[in-house]
Formats: sequence, C-alpha cells, structure tokens
Amino acid sequence: MSEGFNIRSIYVQLEEIFIKATAYVDTWRNYQALWDIEQKKEDVYEKLGSEIDKWNQLLNEINQSRRTFETAQDFILFGGLEISYNTV
Repeated sequence: MSEGFNIRSIYVQLEEIFIKATAYVDTWRNYQALWDIEQKKEDVYEKLGSEIDKWNQLLNEINQSRRTFETAQDFILFGGLEISYNTV
C-alpha cells in the first residue's frame, strides 16, 4: 500500500488542517472584542487608564495582528475546509 493511501497518514493530514483552522478561528474570536468595543469601552478605559505606554502597546498589537484579516478575499482555505467570513 502506498503512503498516499495510508489511512493513518490521511488522519494526520486532516488533524494538521483542523489545528490550523482552529488557530485561525481562535484569532477571530480573540479580536471579536474589537467589533464589540462600543459596549466594552468602559472596561478598556478602566484597565488601561491614562497610561500612554499601555495604550501604545495595545495599538501596536492591534496593528500587527490586523494583517491576519487584511485581504480582498472573504474566505480562507485550509485544505478542503473553507472558512467564510464575508458577513463579519
């Protein structure tokens, strides 16, 4: 039996795809708070206060992380698994 048809190898490949897809979705969930910021802005203000360094760090982290979402596409493929975010 060739490696291409080895069921164990197929399961390993599927697991790798699901791990990558899960990490991507988790990233979206982590940043969902940014879209809900209007409701949570008091919490952010309370936590960061008037400390400019904390605000600067937050903005830098947001700026670095937004590359994950900056794309002309409205979906991402992980093998045969498609995650659509056109309604987000």
